[in-house]
Amino acid sequence: MDIHELSNLRPSDTVILVMGITGSGKSSFISQLLQEDVDIIGHDLTSHTSKVSIFMLNYEDDRRVFLLDTPGFDDTYRSDAEILRDITFVLARVYQCGISVAGVIYMHRITDNRISGSSVRNLEILRKLCGPDAFPRIVLTSSMWDSAAQDPVLLQEAFDREEQLKSMGNFWGSLYHGGSHIIRWMGDRESAFGAIRYLMDFNDAHGSTALKIQKELVDEEKSLDATEAGRILRDGFAQALVKQQGELEDLSSELSHALQEGNNEVALQLLEAIDTTEHQLERLKTSQSAIKTSLEHLAEDKTREYRNIHTQVQEELQLMLESVRQCQEDCQRLVEEQRTTIEALQEAQRENELPVASGSRPKRTPKPNEKPQRQSKGEQVELAGRKGGLDKQTKRKRRKVLLQNSLPMLSILAGIGAAVGGGFAINPALIIAGFGLVVGGASKLNFSRRTKKGERQDELFSRDSMVGLAST
Repeated sequence: MDIHELSNLRPSDTVILVMGITGSGKSSFISQLLQEDVDIIGHDLTSHTSKVSIFMLNYEDDRRVFLLDTPGFDDTYRSDAEILRDITFVLARVYQCGISVAGVIYMHRITDNRISGSSVRNLEILRKLCGPDAFPRIVLTSSMWDSAAQDPVLLQEAFDREEQLKSMGNFWGSLYHGGSHIIRWMGDRESAFGAIRYLMDFNDAHGSTALKIQKELVDEEKSLDATEAGRILRDGFAQALVKQQGELEDLSSELSHALQEGNNEVALQLLEAIDTTEHQLERLKTSQSAIKTSLEHLAEDKTREYRNIHTQVQEELQLMLESVRQCQEDCQRLVEEQRTTIEALQEAQRENELPVASGSRPKRTPKPNEKPQRQSKGEQVELAGRKGGLDKQTKRKRRKVLLQNSLPMLSILAGIGAAVGGGFAINPALIIAGFGLVVGGASKLNFSRRTKKGERQDELFSRDSMVGLAST
């Protein structure tokens, strides 16, 4: 589902966030719940999609739970500011649509030997996003227990590490003492569903409540950098800017000293370091500017972003359609080659058929330079048998090719329909799914099988075999 379709949700629907650093097991957790692979966004479309992915889970009593797979605040390709903008925009839209957020599932690898700085920062932002009133709606979920269970030593270390996490105030401690629930995900659907059931039961028993960030953005109309979660990033950016500017001044001073001494090799290295530091400064300034935005401006930015996506997808759709047309031409060529082969076979068979009437064999006038040939009754029987076998072989191979290509072609046509529909609806998720069907179908089309020498195997009878048959 696309985030612009959140207004189509029903009042009975529920949203649950899945958070954690990169590699903590968020996608695997959701895959187990849905019993399917959620890592379906690939090829060249990855850069076109929002990193907040939404998946529907059919819950008990025909209720729908929408899982928000969020990126961690340690993403290699996107800044923390961009990620916070995406997450807060989705949460604000959900709140505006009157849809309740049952809670948050926070993932952490129990096998990690140390607490990384990015883990601490992710949890700090989580606390500010939710607020103390929503701490009981957070399920602290540790992953990799299925791996730890394979070794008694590793398992005991995991137990000890879990107790350590609960005792650390800057990690799980403050959340745990504030009412957050802790579960162990064993890598299966049952334990994953246990986290969902806990949040749903809690929401049913206590009713829904807004998260801190939802109240700040929608009810209090704060800008993103004025929210508690935004201030964490804002202060971090300010400190990083001061640090980078100091490093830039030091590098510039060292460069001047190196030039005065005529040390060109060191000067070149310093120039590269200065260039890198300047790029980092620009990224920090861009991030600072990105969180200085209101919800209204954020919505406008997202609208422009999806319009650009629509334009790019339309261009790629045209390329896909051209590929499909090429596939159709190749299929037509295959059919024509098979028809030509069959006609050549039939012609060869007609040349070798000798009419038999009243027990006599009519004489055939030999062609110039042609040696006289005679066919015995046994040879005619053998020829008839070979003809029948060749006919069956031709039909079998034609049916095989058609069967092999029928499903891929249906997949391609369905994918084109989905992509076109998604393009008109400005629905990137549907467009991506359609492209996936087209690419998958095209990759499975089978036009010809080749031998090691490059000769076509699906040309059922070569010229030499025809001549051999004719000379029988």
